[in-house]
Amino acid sequence: MVCAIIICRSTSSRLPNKHLLKFGNKSLLEIIINQLKNIKIISNIVISTGEKNKNFHYEKYLKSKGFNIKFNYSNDENNVTKRIYECTKKINQKFTLLISGDCPIVDKKIINQFYKSISKSNYSFVDFNKKNIVEGISIFKTLSWKKVHDLSYKDY
Repeated sequence: MVCAIIICRSTSSRLPNKHLLKFGNKSLLEIIINQLKNIKIISNIVISTGEKNKNFHYEKYLKSKGFNIKFNYSNDENNVTKRIYECTKKINQKFTLLISGDCPIVDKKIINQFYKSISKSNYSFVDFNKKNIVEGISIFKTLSWKKVHDLSYKDY
C-alpha cells in the first residue's frame, strides 16, 4: 500500500491560500483528496505543511467538509525536502506518493503505473522523464527520502 503526501502551505508568495480556491463548488484540496481516495493502492493521505499557526485553517476547513486527513506541521515551511522527510519518518507504508497541492490532475492510471513500476523494481523513485500535463507527482520508497534529505544538506 501507499501513503499519499500532499504538499501545501498557506504562505505562497504569489497566491496565498491557493489550495482553498474553489473550482465549481469544491476547493483544490478537496478535488485532490477525492481523487486520491478513489485510488485503491492509497491507504492514507497526509498533508505536509508549514507552521501550525499559519496553516491550521486547512485542517479546520477539511474537517468541516467531513475529511479525516492527517496533518504534518513543520516549523521550516520553506524547506520542502525537510517537510517531506519529517513526514516520512511517521509513515509505516513501504511506498509514498508525493503530490503537489496545487496540481488538480490526479491521474489514477499514471499513479497505478508508477506503483507497478516501483513495486517490481529495485528503484527508489519513479517519476516522469518527459514533460506532460501532470506535474508534481512522484512515488518513492518511503525510507529513501532520508537519503534525499541528508544529501540536500551537503556541500558539493
